[in-house]
Amino acid sequence: MASPGLLAATHPVANIFKPLSAPAEAIHEVSILALLICTAIFLVVGGLLAYAVVRFWSRPGDDDSEPAQIYGSVQLEMAWTAIPILVVVVLVVATLRTTAAIQNAPLPPDALQVRVVGPQWWWEIQYPGLGIVTANELHRPDRKNCSMGGKSFRRWLIVALYAGQNR
Repeated sequence: MASPGLLAATHPVANIFKPLSAPAEAIHEVSILALLICTAIFLVVGGLLAYAVVRFWSRPGDDDSEPAQIYGSVQLEMAWTAIPILVVVVLVVATLRTTAAIQNAPLPPDALQVRVVGPQWWWEIQYPGLGIVTANELHRPDRKNCSMGGKSFRRWLIVALYAGQNR
């Protein structure tokens, strides 16, 4: 049995930051956008937290009374409501545009038609134009482009299928 480190070193898809196909590149770009937005949020929240800790840390000579209590700031409440909504809208729009671009991409005229059926515990790969059916293996002659459609029995999702990329 091969070790996970060995598999990661030899398998061409081990690095998610090196997409090998056009759809994977589009998905990668949306992922980087989400990562940058999350990083910015982390830095802003972390910076505000560090500022609050340093600014309001108890100092020698402070009395133990509570500071004046101020309730509500309409501007702050509007900001921390609107900014998350804006972030979600940006991510949803970027994701929907990418999904539509991938799904509506024109297929090459010579694309190999493949139908994937997911019964429980295995994959049935059908080649309708060739009259061939295989189990658990997708065969692409001469690195030919594939047009894949699928369904699954018992409402199981087809999530583990990976169609090999052009190598």
